[in-house]
Amino acid sequence: MANMVLRPKYQVIKQKYRERIVVLSEADGKGQQRSTLPSEAVLRQNTFWREETQMAHANPSGQAIRQILVEANTIAVVGASSRPDRPSHGVMRRLLAAGYRVIPINPNETEVLGQRAYPSLTAIEKNVGIDIVDVFRRADQTPPVADEAVKVGAKVFWLQLGIFNEDVAARGTAGGLTVVMDSCIAVMHAALQVPAKAQ
Repeated sequence: MANMVLRPKYQVIKQKYRERIVVLSEADGKGQQRSTLPSEAVLRQNTFWREETQMAHANPSGQAIRQILVEANTIAVVGASSRPDRPSHGVMRRLLAAGYRVIPINPNETEVLGQRAYPSLTAIEKNVGIDIVDVFRRADQTPPVADEAVKVGAKVFWLQLGIFNEDVAARGTAGGLTVVMDSCIAVMHAALQVPAKAQ
């Protein structure tokens, strides 16, 4: 991961979350900027990776995260919204653009970005293999989602930026899930230069 560079075609956007800065890349044709990420150690000092003392759970390494994103094909987004102003909408849009099959999970939606929405993970057809469950829910609402992720045989349980729950991490790990917390999947996809899926 040394001397990792974001692709020049991306524009680097800085978004403030609480008192932290999130660096997000998005191809929008409005110019080209380059951001150099010297090493994984540097990533671990900002919001691409957050492993501070308040979070006992250790997220997978940069190499492991990249491998997860390379191997994944289907991502269920819990809390996906049809409202363009919601973070889950933007993240889902970027995942679709990267070539993933994305399944929105929200009992209040019927369709998000052209994809059929389901009320829960267990409502998805049993023959659909879920690689990653990406969660946009308050921390106290995540335990039953983790239990569902285990039940449907998901591989990775991913809590978005600002969401971490040690009990969920322990339960998910015990259930065979790889757990990522307090990290934006779209940011990681761009930062780690994960190639788009072949269409």
